[in-house]
Amino acid sequence: MIRGIILCGVMLSSGALLTLSAKWQNEVFAPGASGKVTAFNHPMLQSLMFFIGLSLTLPVYLVRCCLEKRRPRKLWEMILILPSSLDVLNTLLGIFGLLWIPASVWQMINGAVLIFGAIFSKIILKRRLSKFHFAAVAVAAVALAVGGAASLLNNNQSPNINNSTAQFIVGVVLVSVAQIVAALHMVVEEKLISSIAVPFESDHIVGIQGINGIFAMLILLVPSKYIWIGDAPLDDFIDGCLQIYNSLALTVLMAVFILSVAAFNYAAVEVALRLSTVHRALFDSCRMITVWVVCIVLYYAGMEKYGEGPH
Repeated sequence: MIRGIILCGVMLSSGALLTLSAKWQNEVFAPGASGKVTAFNHPMLQSLMFFIGLSLTLPVYLVRCCLEKRRPRKLWEMILILPSSLDVLNTLLGIFGLLWIPASVWQMINGAVLIFGAIFSKIILKRRLSKFHFAAVAVAAVALAVGGAASLLNNNQSPNINNSTAQFIVGVVLVSVAQIVAALHMVVEEKLISSIAVPFESDHIVGIQGINGIFAMLILLVPSKYIWIGDAPLDDFIDGCLQIYNSLALTVLMAVFILSVAAFNYAAVEVALRLSTVHRALFDSCRMITVWVVCIVLYYAGMEKYGEGPH
């Protein structure tokens, strides 16, 4: 019971830090490869850092095995390729979407993972859902629809949102699709892992998916510099690294981002293995409250750039 409460607390706090640190990175200006001071706009580099954060749990797993004097499992498992691929797609869609919408709206849309998680649990895991489950999902769907419509209608009226309505809609669509992929990832992960005789441990699962994601992102980062969208490349790895090196704020935010990724995903997998995917999605959705509170506090503290006031 106490362990479960601690895991939920870790999910809420580290999940909020993950969202906020990722968004705040996009608000920092620093000199890059050209020497010009520009905004940090490197979603694919952020995705790479996300998977580096996941991989940090693997050394923890190996050290734990040594202390317990037991042989660790293989450091590469074929069964985790599909969940890892879904994780890469989900991360890319979510971070690209975060470029064009506020952190609070991004986190609110993340609540849709509860809806899709329940649907996929019913279809793939054949899990029976009670009437009150369906009622809760329906309420969540209505809340998301109302909140999304309000954010869209007031987007241009907010003094701290500079994106156009078209960019806002694109961001919402990307993050919404990311939630479908995230829910599928959770359910597939639970299905595959529960089907094997010797169960995985949470730090092992998260670490292996991190390693797989790092390899995938390194492959994707190579051509990203040569794929242009408008007057800028999709991403420029060298430029982004130099901006991080030249900015203490970016360095700190990236470190917080990486550590919060490791803590959040470890706790999330633990909750899914000990309880269920639906519980994991539920606690994940609850962190939007933490994000909103922090954004409002920062806004009224005079840091409108990093917070959000009433729209």
